[in-house]
Amino acid sequence: MKGIRRGPIVLWLCSILLMGSCLSRGALAANRALDMKMTVPAEGRTRIALLLQQKPLFRLSCGGENHVALALYETTGGADFSKTIAMDGKSMRFEEDTAARSLKITIPLKGSLREVECSWIAKEKVFLIDMAQAKPEKANPKKTAPATLKRLRFGTGEGFTRMVADLGVKPAWSMTSRDDRSLLFGLSGATTAAQRSGYGPMKILKRVSLNKQKEGLEINAEPETPVERVKVFWMQEGGKWVVDFFERAPETAGPSILFDRRPDPAPDSVQPPRVAELRRETDSPVKTETAEVGSGAPSGSIRMKIDKPPAVEPEAGGSAAPPLKFKVEPEVRHDNPILLPQGPRVSNLRPAEAFLYGRIREALEAKDYEKGAGLIDEFLAGFPDSPLTEDMFFLSGDCRFALLERGEKGLYPKVVDSYHEAVSRYPKSEKTPTALIKTGRAHDLAGNDNEAIGFLSIAITQYGTGDHVPAALVSRGRIYLRMNKPQRAIEDFKAVIDRFPTSPLVQEARYGIAGYFHGVGMYDDAESKLKEIAGSRPDFYLDHPEFLFLRARNHFYRKNYDLAREQYFRALNLGHQPETGDLLLSHIGDTYLHQTREKEAEMLYRMAVEYFPESEGAGIAKLRIADQSSGVTAYEEVYKENLNKPIGDLALLEMAGKFYKKGQYALAVETIKKLTGKPVQSDVQREARQLYFRCAEKEIKGYYDGGKYNKVTEYFQKADPGLSGNIEPEILLLIGDSFYRGKQFADAVQVFSQITLRELTPPSRGKFLLDFARSHLSLGDEEKAGTLLENASGENLPAADRQRGVLLLAEIYRKKGELKRASDLLHSLLGEKRLLSDREMAAVYESIGEISNKQSLYERARDALNRSIALAEKDRESKELLRSAYAEMGNSYHFEGRHKEAIRHYGQSLDLDYSPEMKGYWDVKYRLALSYLGAGESGLASRLMNEILEEGDPALQQKVQIKMGSIPLEKELKRLSLEKAD
Repeated sequence: MKGIRRGPIVLWLCSILLMGSCLSRGALAANRALDMKMTVPAEGRTRIALLLQQKPLFRLSCGGENHVALALYETTGGADFSKTIAMDGKSMRFEEDTAARSLKITIPLKGSLREVECSWIAKEKVFLIDMAQAKPEKANPKKTAPATLKRLRFGTGEGFTRMVADLGVKPAWSMTSRDDRSLLFGLSGATTAAQRSGYGPMKILKRVSLNKQKEGLEINAEPETPVERVKVFWMQEGGKWVVDFFERAPETAGPSILFDRRPDPAPDSVQPPRVAELRRETDSPVKTETAEVGSGAPSGSIRMKIDKPPAVEPEAGGSAAPPLKFKVEPEVRHDNPILLPQGPRVSNLRPAEAFLYGRIREALEAKDYEKGAGLIDEFLAGFPDSPLTEDMFFLSGDCRFALLERGEKGLYPKVVDSYHEAVSRYPKSEKTPTALIKTGRAHDLAGNDNEAIGFLSIAITQYGTGDHVPAALVSRGRIYLRMNKPQRAIEDFKAVIDRFPTSPLVQEARYGIAGYFHGVGMYDDAESKLKEIAGSRPDFYLDHPEFLFLRARNHFYRKNYDLAREQYFRALNLGHQPETGDLLLSHIGDTYLHQTREKEAEMLYRMAVEYFPESEGAGIAKLRIADQSSGVTAYEEVYKENLNKPIGDLALLEMAGKFYKKGQYALAVETIKKLTGKPVQSDVQREARQLYFRCAEKEIKGYYDGGKYNKVTEYFQKADPGLSGNIEPEILLLIGDSFYRGKQFADAVQVFSQITLRELTPPSRGKFLLDFARSHLSLGDEEKAGTLLENASGENLPAADRQRGVLLLAEIYRKKGELKRASDLLHSLLGEKRLLSDREMAAVYESIGEISNKQSLYERARDALNRSIALAEKDRESKELLRSAYAEMGNSYHFEGRHKEAIRHYGQSLDLDYSPEMKGYWDVKYRLALSYLGAGESGLASRLMNEILEEGDPALQQKVQIKMGSIPLEKELKRLSLEKAD
């Protein structure tokens, strides 16, 4: 069962069903970028901090220039984000593609990049990019030789694993994170002779694979658990490209990164986090060593009580700020018996007064608070001067508050009014602080957090002594957590622990801190608090049954699977958990699975299926078992048994993933479309959408590498959902090139327009630039083509492609009549190391010859044209260029009046299979006719001109008519001149 899927998404899928929550019925919103800060902490260092709603999907790339390009996928900019970029970003370039829900940011640097570190600070919702530039004096000149990977090595340090690539030459690289299961590194233009393609498992990394691609090398690192801190740097000594994978991200971005705004608070209902995040729980690695079975560990069979408790309904109010799948909240109980007045005040009541008080007492002891509230109102109206009046005013609020806590939400205004009247009448009463706390709780139940905070703060600050203070602090801390203000919440909880160490609410305060630590991934800190609670109050779980489940999860994330299993079993026996028995059995199976104890794991999974055949846990267990087989039949069974249910959708996603791993991309896409076509978009559909785009990339690349360019364009045009903005720029380039090869220039321009030059690796940039410019030229838009080439003059392009761009730009200048600019560019190519082909160099010399003719520099023209002809004759594919060079050579002699040489070269041009339908054919014929006239061969000239009049271009025919009309006159003038000479 080593292939069993370890996706923690199952926890969410089942928890939300069993807790009464359901998936959102609206389309899932993208991640949002809310704010940005750029700081320069030291010379040569730059820090960029992005405030986001959730962990980003991103691509970070460095092509070797003084900038870093960042793309945030599935992300939209907040209302003020672009303004912040403009204000704080200096020369930072920012693009937002709202249709594709992506942001692209180009970060400038003063020098070449030496190292970059990316961290996701979960509790602050900050994506931190820390960059260091190389010192100018130590920077080596650029090397043109491609990087060659000699070997890939791994080592470990305190809290990190290091990957070292011996390359020799600093590469252009990219790092892509599309989910929490892998980090993809691209080394553009790099090659390797290494035969080994797989590495691992090792500390932090489950496996690493090395793949050779057409555009370079691809390294796919699969971490044991989501990696939230990675550093990439270049070691000049030895030519090593290094990546460090850290176990933990920094706890804070530091005091220099403080945002005025925080991410939007969590919604009131429990919402599932992204699928990529949910996979965290069971994406931990299978250990290479077999765990020893202790004496207390279950072995062949399990004999424990298995109950199926009812699902726990979520409490009123919102979830805490950390994205937990169940609530972890400290509790302040207000359901203690309501205290009734005693002593002389009661014994001295008048008979009627005492009788009514007796009825009130009877109702409250029976917990009939509705009847009690009515009798209290009657008492206050009938006996306003009673010694019990103060007690009755507070009891009136207490009765209605008890009903409000039972769920009678309509009593909220009456509760607040009752306590307000009591506190207003008796502000110095010993009951006032408790009344203020209950008023705060009433506002809390109604969802009015700010009002609740206000009343609790009054109880703390204005009535700062007494047993009520810990209750107020714990209650306020709970609300602060829900309002996404964890720092204030922790301060309140710590105040209870430090100032009131003997209070029974100390453990509640610790529980609040533990829940927060767990929610933000600080599992060791969470365990410290949970251990203190269990040690100080062993029966704490009786008031908080979910305590056992929380501790089990926390042990699981800390990879202490034996302790996690123990807590899961206790939770299973106790019942009343956030998840029911079927799910708990699956979790217990997961603990065995992560210890490579597949037999015990499978036994638990099958037990979940047998004991709870129609449950969500059974479906999850079937998926776990299905992963061990090579086929997809088990996935299909789970899907059919759970149509239109989250577990069924997950089965489809897992099935598609298996097809993808096998390279069966068409089957994967067919499976995915059953998910993406649904009107309701959940996290499963969102991950399916990403898998669909990855399949599309693989399919397109396969078609392109096979030369099936029409298949590439057809796939792109028929793709649903559309691929634009959702696939890698390198793949988009292949699509644009396929349109260009198919002479669909308008479509090519549309695709190329979606790419920016710096998104591409340097080896691909030249192809992009040339194809884009030529597509514009084919559409007759010389202006856009010229602008594109001019703007790319300072970019880092492959040297040969840069020369091709210069040649193309010179051609544009020549056609526009800017002969000097064109000539300067062409002659600059002659002064460089030759990287162009014979055919391309022949074009350079042909253009120089044509320009020189127009400048009346005929000797220079003929020198260049002779070189062009010599080079073109070497290439069989250069016949068109050779025709043009011979024709231009004829022009050179013709303009100089050397008509016999002109006639010879025009004839050589026409002899190279020059046909009437070809461009320039009739122009050559016309110039040949003129040369015949100049040489005195008027008969041959007339015959050619008559041919033009019959078949040539209309514009040229007009010239011929004028010329033929002048021929008799020229003959007569010539005759007269000869006679005069005689």
